[in-house]
Amino acid sequence: MTTAASRSEASSGRFYAKLGSDGLADLASEEKTRADLRLAKRLCRGGQDVLDLACGYGRIAVPLALAGWNVRGIDLARPLIVAARRAARRAASPARFDVGSMLDLPYRAASFDRVLCLWSSFNHLLTVADQRACVAEMLRVLRPGGRAYIESVDAGLPSIRRRLAREGFGDGKRLATWTLGGATITHFFHDRSTLTTACADARHVRIGLTAVHGVRRLTARLRA
Repeated sequence: MTTAASRSEASSGRFYAKLGSDGLADLASEEKTRADLRLAKRLCRGGQDVLDLACGYGRIAVPLALAGWNVRGIDLARPLIVAARRAARRAASPARFDVGSMLDLPYRAASFDRVLCLWSSFNHLLTVADQRACVAEMLRVLRPGGRAYIESVDAGLPSIRRRLAREGFGDGKRLATWTLGGATITHFFHDRSTLTTACADARHVRIGLTAVHGVRRLTARLRA
């Protein structure tokens, strides 16, 4: 693992270890979870084997598996994976979960029909090198014709632009910290240009905007 990757993962690892599954669950209302699950189901149509990157405590993976998909979730934070496995057992969901890195996925090439990176997980990757490494891994594990989806905070929103103008740091003032539930994490805030750069190695990519639970989100749709 590179030094840059270590910085990204150290930041998110400390954050989620402190926040825990209960703290993370408090950030997502039932309405948002339902909206995210509807989105995930639409994205997974036509596929069967699904990888949920940075799956957390299984908020989407557990019900998506109950809806008929073969779902594998992976997250860097071991406590979240423990919580996800517990949630799957309680719900009698066949979803399976692994501890691991988005930058070095422990799966063979061409293992999945769909790869999802939802909510703000991609924003935890703090360098272009990390971001491109993650995209390369997503594409590697996709089967021919498979599709990947990245969802990101949209730095084009006026509120985010103002925040970055006040608090942003790093190259291009793209980095800023958030404090949630007493835990602090650094985010990389993407606009169309930076997300396009992150996905530069993909031959088929479409960058756009999607409304998710009433909030404008920046998205990348990739095809293997």
